[in-house]
Amino acid sequence: MNKPIAYSGTDNYIFISYSHKDEDVVLPFISELQKKFNVWFDEGLHFGTEWEDEIIKKIAECRVFIYMVSPRSIESENCENEILYARRKKKDFFNIMLEKFELPETFVFRYGKYQSCLLYQYSNINTAIDNIERKFAPVNDCRCKGYNGPALEQETPKVEEKWEVNVPKNENSRVLLPANAQNNEYALSCVAIINQKFRNVGLKVKCISYNIGPSHTRYNLEVGDDVSFKKCEEVAYRIGMYLGGKYARFVQTVPGRTTSAIEIQNEVFEPVPYDVFDGSLPSIEKVPLAIPLGIDACQEPYWIDLASAPHILIGGTTGSGKSVLLHSFIYSLISRNTPDMVRIALIDPKKVECAKYRDMPHLLHPIITEVSDAIKLLKRLVNETEKRYELFGNNNCVSIQDYNEHARKNGLKVLPYFVVIIDEYADVVDTDRSVSDYVTRLALKSRAAGIHLIVATQRPSANIVTGVMKANFPTKIALMTASFTDSIVILGEGGAEKLNGSGDMLVSSRSIQKGNLVRLQGCYIENARIYETVKAAKMVYQTKYDHVFLDDNQPVETPSNEVIVTEEEKYQSVKQWAMTQEYISISKLQREYGIGFNRAGKFFKRLQEDGIVSNGPSTSKGNLVIKKDENF
Repeated sequence: MNKPIAYSGTDNYIFISYSHKDEDVVLPFISELQKKFNVWFDEGLHFGTEWEDEIIKKIAECRVFIYMVSPRSIESENCENEILYARRKKKDFFNIMLEKFELPETFVFRYGKYQSCLLYQYSNINTAIDNIERKFAPVNDCRCKGYNGPALEQETPKVEEKWEVNVPKNENSRVLLPANAQNNEYALSCVAIINQKFRNVGLKVKCISYNIGPSHTRYNLEVGDDVSFKKCEEVAYRIGMYLGGKYARFVQTVPGRTTSAIEIQNEVFEPVPYDVFDGSLPSIEKVPLAIPLGIDACQEPYWIDLASAPHILIGGTTGSGKSVLLHSFIYSLISRNTPDMVRIALIDPKKVECAKYRDMPHLLHPIITEVSDAIKLLKRLVNETEKRYELFGNNNCVSIQDYNEHARKNGLKVLPYFVVIIDEYADVVDTDRSVSDYVTRLALKSRAAGIHLIVATQRPSANIVTGVMKANFPTKIALMTASFTDSIVILGEGGAEKLNGSGDMLVSSRSIQKGNLVRLQGCYIENARIYETVKAAKMVYQTKYDHVFLDDNQPVETPSNEVIVTEEEKYQSVKQWAMTQEYISISKLQREYGIGFNRAGKFFKRLQEDGIVSNGPSTSKGNLVIKKDENF
């Protein structure tokens, strides 16, 4: 156990025993004792190999023994021994009830004649101190009562290390949002609390600066070389509890810096308008599919190129800001590109979320609200992918960028990008499971063909967001999720369940930052601005849906096994996912991809033959992955 659970006072020998879980209540009491009796306390005792000997020694030496009684402290196996030993040594003894609760019958029975003492309750800390003062007689040195040995030298109180030379300042390099005095004042108070909490547990950690973002503030920490991150995470959790249950997220390494950090929700939320990205997005000629994500605690804007993403998976519960994020994506695409450059397909089972885009010139197909129509569209997109690859091969091109450059030089028709946006994906899959197979097929093969997927769901369960799907959606965005499990499904780790909502998100993407999650506050776009942009587009361009995707009478040329992903395609997906892991086992493959033991065993053997996984004996975690994805 790493938390102190007892304090011993010098000079006048007060010994206090309590549960580390009651620290927030006990520390103010200790502070009052220090003022009243002019004593100081050491850093506390911890559980260890010599725990009982230390306790016996401290109780034997003290004049006053104080036991803090609470539901937590009476669970300790040393509780009975400490109280009985103090009574046997005839120490001035005080039990202080930290809260009103009914003592268990077994506990009262064990203590017998001491139950009246245990049931004694003080009304407040000051009353308790007054009662202690009546029996407490200060001494001139450190002798215990009845001590007959040689005189002991008076101990010199320890001088507390000065942690902060200067008050940390907000070091944001740029200011996209107006400063909020209330957030700045709250940040300064949090700095003091953070430093105090780390001092209380004896960790060499201090806050050296902070960055105030729109929804949270990042407090940059200087961590000592001998301090473990696990302990820092525990303290961060306690800091969040002390601040009223706010989520305090510990970041082991801040990218670009040599510090760690704690992220805490702001007192006042500052919305991020889309205007902050004016001038931040790259030119249309260079990156036509650039879409905004949000700004971080340093107020740095983040955007992503959908062509390099190349598919985005979004998860978040109701009220997390999922729909607002989708609207900012759509607005960026239609405001920066003409219908000849980008065509958008919208699948909206709710029938109202995308109504504002009805008859928009950029639409590839009328807004789809029925699952049967969605399946037809996805089938034709799979066919379009095959046709484009055949076209690329005939012209010695490998991607849509190469082909469009070739087409401009030779007077051929330029191919548009297709962006497919599916809202409420879980509801669509529940209606027809074959949708998942078509989405997986597109995610596997459509990147180079210029067809990109953005899939959003408020129910990211493992049977909806499968392992194959996650492996082929390199960019994942988790807004506030309903549970820790949902966060695991989206990101592979927890944290999203404690976000603030309203666009607060964690982003996992190799295009932004390899190996680390980035916490951003998403931007919002007003409905009026969307309506104006769509209206202006209708005035300039004529709405022309692609007849290939619109004509129901046109046959859909799909091979008989199209819905089922081929064995080689699935293995390539497994291989790509495996190179992002530390250990691999057959059972892990079964869980991630929902396949049987025999099939997982074949994939595992191929991974070993290809030099991806070690051939040695497996451990409890599985076999070590010896070849990593260079882009991971």
